[in-house]
Amino acid sequence: MQALNNLPVGARLKLREDGVQKQFFVADKSGIYGVTAITMMRRDIARTDGMNIYGQCACYHETRIDYYLKDHYPQLLDADIRAALITVQPNTWGRITSGDSYYYQMALDKKVYIPSAYELDGTTSVANRTDGPRLQIFAGPALDHLWEPVLESTGETIDWWTRTVYGSGTGSNGWQFFRKRKENDSSGNYVINSADSSARLPENFRGIRPMFNLPYNLQVSDTVDSDGCYTYTSTAPTPGAIGLYVKQSGSWTQASGMYAKQSGSWNQA
Repeated sequence: MQALNNLPVGARLKLREDGVQKQFFVADKSGIYGVTAITMMRRDIARTDGMNIYGQCACYHETRIDYYLKDHYPQLLDADIRAALITVQPNTWGRITSGDSYYYQMALDKKVYIPSAYELDGTTSVANRTDGPRLQIFAGPALDHLWEPVLESTGETIDWWTRTVYGSGTGSNGWQFFRKRKENDSSGNYVINSADSSARLPENFRGIRPMFNLPYNLQVSDTVDSDGCYTYTSTAPTPGAIGLYVKQSGSWTQASGMYAKQSGSWNQA
């Protein structure tokens, strides 16, 4: 076994969602947002959704996607990984349009969230304001499997949201979000798409690519499996497992009968 911090940026780690192994990139090891942690990003996309913004305020916070990642998604992870999630305050600029545009910054506690445009390309900003530092994994070669995740149900490459609000224009066009898709510019680079105002509408369904932060010392395998991924052996029962489980010496074990806790240890009654 080895510490998660020993894995290089770009390495893939398998973690379980609803009992099924999924792949996550080691996206950053610099401790973004001033927190000592390893930033992980899901390789592919399991779900699409819309931002669903109402009124004259556009901000990722309290969108439908934010609520999904806050309330539902962590419950898909094994209990010990869920307990290990580290709270961060990702930079997020919001925008209110009432006559002149007014921008405001929010840095609210999040355990699971989606990336900002600047964290991906290092250039896209909101009226010259940036949402966080660029992730180390996206500062390297522009590999397709980083920029073009697929929807697992179809195997199709799809667009995916960032949490960055669209930073120009007035009226409804100013309340949109950037999304990421393969759109090579004249230099062959991947760029954030912001040209099509109808595509930025928050009610459109685009991919969700969760990010979260884990402790440096999380123990993972020394070697990769047949998929080229490092693995993590959960000590928690599979979500939805039926039966009584007890945790002893750091491991969850299915109980075969009634147990009582005496002197700090669980013993069969």
